[in-house]
Amino acid sequence: MSEEISPEAVPEEVKKRGFPKKAVVAVVIIVIVIVASLTVWWYKFRVVPAGTYSKYGISFDYPEGANIIEQGVLKDTPDAYSGVVSCGWTEGAIEYTFAVSWVKTLYFDIEAGFEGGFSAMEEKGASNLIRGERGNSTFKGQTLHYQLSEFDIDKKHFYGAMACIYFIELEKEFVFVYICEYENPLPRLFNLLETFEAE
Repeated sequence: MSEEISPEAVPEEVKKRGFPKKAVVAVVIIVIVIVASLTVWWYKFRVVPAGTYSKYGISFDYPEGANIIEQGVLKDTPDAYSGVVSCGWTEGAIEYTFAVSWVKTLYFDIEAGFEGGFSAMEEKGASNLIRGERGNSTFKGQTLHYQLSEFDIDKKHFYGAMACIYFIELEKEFVFVYICEYENPLPRLFNLLETFEAE
C-alpha cells in the first residue's frame, strides 16, 4: 500500500509556503461533497463485489455493489498528497454513499471545513438543509470532529454525517462523508471507519 513520494512530486506551492488554511479545508470539503452527491446517482451503472480499496496511502472496506469514483483535489487526479474516493451502493431500495478526501497540509481549520462542506451541498442542489448535532470522538488516537445534517435532493430526503480529522504524524487532513436515506447515520459511518487505514 506504500506509495513512494518523490520531492519532485510535491507541488511548488506546498514546498514554498503551504496553502492558506481555510482555502485547503474548503477545497477538500467542496470536492468531497460534489463527488459524494454525484456518486448517489452514478453508482447504479457499475457494480463490483465487496472488497478493500487500497491506493494513495489509504485503505478501507466497501460493500458489495459499491461503485468507486476517484477524483483529484489539488490536481486533476488523486495522488498521495490529495484526492477523493467515493463509493455508492444500494441495499434494497435505499441509497448510501461513503466518501473520503485527503490533503497533505500543515493546517487544520475545523470551522472552515464544515462551513465549506455545507456551502458546497447547497450549491449542488441540497435544499432544506438542517445542520444537526456536532461532537467529537477519538479515532486512531486523534480527535475526530463530526457534524450531522439532513437535506433534500431531487425530492428525496437524506441524512448525512461529515467528519474531519488531522493526523499529525502524516501531516494530512481527512474528511469523511456518509449519506443515507435513514436517520442516525453516525453509527454506520463509525462502522465504515473501523477498516480505514492511512499512511
